[in-house]
Amino acid sequence: MSLFYGNISGFISGPRIKMSKGILYSCSNLVVSVLTLFAFFKQVWVDPQADTIRMKRRIFWIFKSSWQVYFSDIRNIKYYCREIKANWSEYDEDYNAEDQYLVGLNLNDGRYKHLWTFAEGNGIQGSDSLEFVELLKFFTKKTLGPDHNRLRFPNQDWSPPWAK
Repeated sequence: MSLFYGNISGFISGPRIKMSKGILYSCSNLVVSVLTLFAFFKQVWVDPQADTIRMKRRIFWIFKSSWQVYFSDIRNIKYYCREIKANWSEYDEDYNAEDQYLVGLNLNDGRYKHLWTFAEGNGIQGSDSLEFVELLKFFTKKTLGPDHNRLRFPNQDWSPPWAK
């Protein structure tokens, strides 16, 4: 038996992503924002004209933070998958696990800036995260970091362009 685990059909916890005027824009999912009464909100802009990535975040309505990174300050893009076990017992026969796809930036000065976590809710977050990473690679002209090989791709028939 698992506490705090639910799989709601159609529930997506990853960000909304869109292109507008040549800028890649992503923000917190509306469903998650409504369920948390807009206590948590994040926006990320990838602007190839200004060669920057900007992020704004609000936590509990009062804690605000923002940062900006120039493309030249990015060493590589970090993209990996981790499995979150949804059961309390190690010996439970009914194994429920959720994949999380994490996307971030490794900077030249050694710091890491986390952009998004795509949680597997309805089976499409792995492909959404991969599309976001491919657009990020295209705009920044950066490659994936050395730890991307830990990634398990959601669709085994599909292979990424860099694996060929």
